Amino acid sequence: MQIKKIFQIEIRRGQFGIGVFAKEDLKIDEQLFFASPCQTIRIENAFEVIESELDLTEEDVKQHLDCADTLAVYILFELRKGPSSDIWPYLATMPEEYTTPFDYWPVELHDYLTPASNDFLFLATSDYVDAYMKIRGFLEKHNVEEPEFHR
Repeated sequence: MQIKKIFQIEIRRGQFGIGVFAKEDLKIDEQLFFASPCQTIRIENAFEVIESELDLTEEDVKQHLDCADTLAVYILFELRKGPSSDIWPYLATMPEEYTTPFDYWPVELHDYLTPASNDFLFLATSDYVDAYMKIRGFLEKHNVEEPEFHR
């Protein structure tokens, strides 16, 4: 990643992660930094990495994984590479886990949730489980050991 005029921007960690903020007014269409396509998380890069790691075609991947699952598997393989990954500067900033209040909401308090929150609670947790099971099955089918991907 190339960065010009670093004094005009600052990188700060906020409530929702890391962000880039202007420290002074910017000119219209002024380019402050550039990331080459290999340094970004894109579905094209995901297919390329998964195909090379598992000796598959893009069609094989599409047959078993949706877009979100494909990107998740891509990130898993890139995490395995560590600092040698093209997207490591981004991956190194990712949280170790993603949780919401619903992940730890006690069962005995479900009655206190609104109906919409109860629906969200059920869908959110079942969606996580479904995605995890699908990805796990895909990796096992291709002889990738699950413990390898736990940090």
